[in-house]
Amino acid sequence: MRRGQAVFLSLLAALFFPVVPAAAAPAVKVQPSKTGVKLYVGGQLIAAFRTPNGSLSPEGRANLAAERLRTLLLGDDLGREAVEVRDRGENSAVYLGGMLLMIATPEEAKERKEKPRATAERWAVNLKAALGPGKKVAAKNGEKATRPAKSAKTTPARKSSRKATLAADPAVTVPLEETREVVLRGTAEGPITVRTEGDAVLAQPVEGKAAVEVRGVSVGSAVVRVVRGGVETGFTVTVKKYAGRVSSVPEASVTGSVAPVSLVRKVAAERALEGVERQPGASVKISGPAEGARAIGRGDSVEVSYPVTISGEGLLTNKTTARVRVANIVLPRQEAGTLLYSNDPESVREYGTLYEGLVDHRAPVRLLFHHQNRMGRAFTFQIHLTNPDDAPVDVQVIEADAGPFIDPLQAGHRAAQRYLSAVAEDVGYVTRIPARSSRLVYVARMPHLDTVSGIYNFRVVSGGSLVAQIRALTEISAPELREDLVEVASSEPHTYPAPTKDLEYKYAVGDRWTFVHMGRQAITGRRVNRKLFGNYGVMYDINVDLSNPTDEEKTVRIVLAPEAGWARGAFLIDGKLIEAPQVAPPSEAVLWSVKLAPQQRRKVRIQGIPAGGSAYPVSLVVRS
Repeated sequence: MRRGQAVFLSLLAALFFPVVPAAAAPAVKVQPSKTGVKLYVGGQLIAAFRTPNGSLSPEGRANLAAERLRTLLLGDDLGREAVEVRDRGENSAVYLGGMLLMIATPEEAKERKEKPRATAERWAVNLKAALGPGKKVAAKNGEKATRPAKSAKTTPARKSSRKATLAADPAVTVPLEETREVVLRGTAEGPITVRTEGDAVLAQPVEGKAAVEVRGVSVGSAVVRVVRGGVETGFTVTVKKYAGRVSSVPEASVTGSVAPVSLVRKVAAERALEGVERQPGASVKISGPAEGARAIGRGDSVEVSYPVTISGEGLLTNKTTARVRVANIVLPRQEAGTLLYSNDPESVREYGTLYEGLVDHRAPVRLLFHHQNRMGRAFTFQIHLTNPDDAPVDVQVIEADAGPFIDPLQAGHRAAQRYLSAVAEDVGYVTRIPARSSRLVYVARMPHLDTVSGIYNFRVVSGGSLVAQIRALTEISAPELREDLVEVASSEPHTYPAPTKDLEYKYAVGDRWTFVHMGRQAITGRRVNRKLFGNYGVMYDINVDLSNPTDEEKTVRIVLAPEAGWARGAFLIDGKLIEAPQVAPPSEAVLWSVKLAPQQRRKVRIQGIPAGGSAYPVSLVVRS
């Protein structure tokens, strides 16, 4: 036969007797890109993996999904109707024929500014479009299959010669001393046998399931080999320790008739991580807002919880919850026995220590600080309580601070106003200072010319004396535990015993006005030659006996009269907080008034404290 005739006959045979192609699953490919590692089926984009999931990188996740798809599509009878989305806790996942394909994590969804469910549903829609209807569904509905049809002659032969399949996730991570089930996929049937290469895990078949139970017994890796129906598969198991765990519930204490929710949150946040045990090199952080915090009265308690994340290189990240029990304890009322006065220098012009005073364990101590930055640059103002003893000290802290403000008078006034409200109700917290260590109780970044002011109470509940250290530094720094620390603090000249004045006055309508002087008679320090002019930080507790001996109703007023310059005032008058406006001589400010019926008598209680920034002395004038 000539060559031309052979070619013609070949073309004629191809025309009338076409070759029937063998059925094949659509091609599954993985391709890295700038926007993530992409997964394709039959040339169509299914998903892009942008974030890791546990120990799997985005590329590892894409390859794992591709391997699962190739295994499940071998049978060539799964189509779009076999695709579904299921929720798995905080994740959502895509399944094919009931088998897990890929997981949409919260981190993955966050990249798209959506929920994991929305991400998984998008992946599922793409996969359905790529697969089309399954063979059985297409035949039932009379549809044309999306993949090449198989001839009736070849189909039985292919089915009878098809080899059984067996597969599992190629890489599994198991926490130390915990178990996980690894699901087996494929068409293989019959008993399951397991062998392990390595000492990190113990593995055994799960009775009644196509699965293998793996338990981590030591940190490391092992390979698990599985045989079923004459077919073998394997997977690698990595055993890791958790980066840490929550092992206890710390307890924190607050005080006061009602401890506000802000204070409850503050002390809970400071103690939240104390109940966390961490592996070497691991870190822990609070990863969300507090839950359960509320204001609590005396004798009441509440449990506050925080979401925490414990992580570390080569360790399993543990996202868990840390809890703190906050209780409002009752302390018997006790007046301050000493005033520590930190105002020298008032204008800070260089870095260093501004004040060191002794917090005597025998009676509460009141600390007033008032400083302005004149350094020409910002500095970090900080107050530490230092414990020089070999045993821990529990101390109650009542805090009232203000600033930094550009206006010194405003800073001092706000601190006094907050202090009067807090100390009247004994609102504070109890903190423990370990042996030979310190605790930061206040810090503020102070710009040039700004002023910070505050009045604090420190009361040792158990243990020895402390030292209050006030410093202006470039950054927060724990103070040095010097040998002479207690000696220096004990000899601080600006230390004043008995910083409370209890005064009794009378006023009768028609008599001469009553003048209550605040800050005029200076208290004396531990050194007799040391006077505190203005009595800043001294608590005045004043009782005035009012009477109206006339036959007419009369109005009695209490007026603030400044004497030395611009001043403000914060007072508790019969338990109500009164704030005076800023005034200077000869102006006055009415603080309070009351109408007295004929022959009526009554008492009024006034509590006030000269505040930093204001010019004291001032007078309270009682008149009708």
